[in-house]
Amino acid sequence: SAQAKATMSARAMRKLKGDNALLIEREAENEDSESEDDAAPQKKSTFAFFPSDSESSSSKDEEETEEENDSEDGEKKKSHGINSSNEEPLEIGGSKDEDEHLVDDGLVEREEDLDAILDEFRAQDEQLAEQDGSAETEAQTNLLKSKFPIILKGLDERELDMDWTMRNALTAAHDEPRPANNSGKRKNRVFLFGAPAQNDARSIKPPNYVGGGIGMTSYSDDAPDGKSPAIPERYVGISAPKDWYRFIHADSYLRDLEDYRYIQQTGDLNSLLFFVAHHPFVTDSLLQVANVLFQTNNSQNATGFLRRCLWVFESACFVRFHSLPVRLINYDVKENQVFFDALRKIIHVSSISGLWRTSLAVSRYALALDPLRDPLRVLAVLDSYALVCYSHPVNRWIVELVDSDAIRIQYTDNATCGELFECGLCGLPNWSYSYALALFRTTNDTERANAALQNSIKAFPSVVGLLLQAVDVDTTG
Repeated sequence: SAQAKATMSARAMRKLKGDNALLIEREAENEDSESEDDAAPQKKSTFAFFPSDSESSSSKDEEETEEENDSEDGEKKKSHGINSSNEEPLEIGGSKDEDEHLVDDGLVEREEDLDAILDEFRAQDEQLAEQDGSAETEAQTNLLKSKFPIILKGLDERELDMDWTMRNALTAAHDEPRPANNSGKRKNRVFLFGAPAQNDARSIKPPNYVGGGIGMTSYSDDAPDGKSPAIPERYVGISAPKDWYRFIHADSYLRDLEDYRYIQQTGDLNSLLFFVAHHPFVTDSLLQVANVLFQTNNSQNATGFLRRCLWVFESACFVRFHSLPVRLINYDVKENQVFFDALRKIIHVSSISGLWRTSLAVSRYALALDPLRDPLRVLAVLDSYALVCYSHPVNRWIVELVDSDAIRIQYTDNATCGELFECGLCGLPNWSYSYALALFRTTNDTERANAALQNSIKAFPSVVGLLLQAVDVDTTG
């Protein structure tokens, strides 16, 4: 950096000053010694005028060493710009200290200018890289925003709650638009899939990731656990890492999961209930208890445990997660599977209870999390839930979803050695006939509806006999 370079240059200048001062001090000492020799010559004996062999050899050695020192000093002086003669160096533009300060300031200014130029080029490169990356990410996000939001278009979040759907089953509140919250204030607590028990909802809140519970992170963020799953193959090129989310478990939560798996292997129901009593926010155990209670015909308590499980996941989500136009979750990630299993269970329970609107709403919610792969296979029943609601907006949604071609089905044919094929929703028998019926219900264009029905019969003729048998029409005679 510029600061490090300036520090290095300052050290070099101080070393140079030290060398110059040392040379000047040596010259001063030599001059003083010569002047003392000239002023006060020592008295010598008569025999002193005839030097001995040792004295002559030592004098010769001293002369040679002095000549070598003088030559070295002269080279150093030349290299540092100092006159080798006894004359004082010329002072140009001021004193010696001023010249040294000017040299220091000039070097620092040059280095600062060079660092500024390098920083400018580096900033330009980073800006260009960010523009390229942001442009690519924006293009991918716009592609997703133009396709997938049709899945949740017109969805009333209140229908995700079975209690609300049951209270309004015999009213027309379903077709009325939900009043918008224009105050700009977020509610303190929203239960998307219904509130759990009264004591759970008001007294205790599930811990977050920092508190030893469940959290959420995006693929574009640095995960606290150091893991970064890859984007699924079908979404490469059409989605960005910021569109994908996953749940993360704290260390203490992982230890609780180990204890639960040990209890699960034993098969002891009493131990499981004691574990849930002491660990009320472990989602795996909550879902297991809900399944056991549903099998024992205790639906009311089972629904409470199922809602608590979904409430824990809802509390772990980001604040604006459910309002994002694109929110994708990969089922293949281990931490996400319990969330999908809980959604599958609530779809099944609501359909058995005759709450078709809740089944439809939760199915659409689950499909929007991974629309191209559909891990819960909700496309096999989603159209039937929509048609049985007998709602004009829902029938219109079926037509818009098929016409948008947002969801593409990929499949392999064993007869062609596993060759991969792709088709739209009308490539599925149920969606092909449902599309024709939805057109008949929502539009006055009977020709278009008849053409869609004819295409369905041509593509899947075996379905006609099954439909006639379902309505007790005898075609054998």
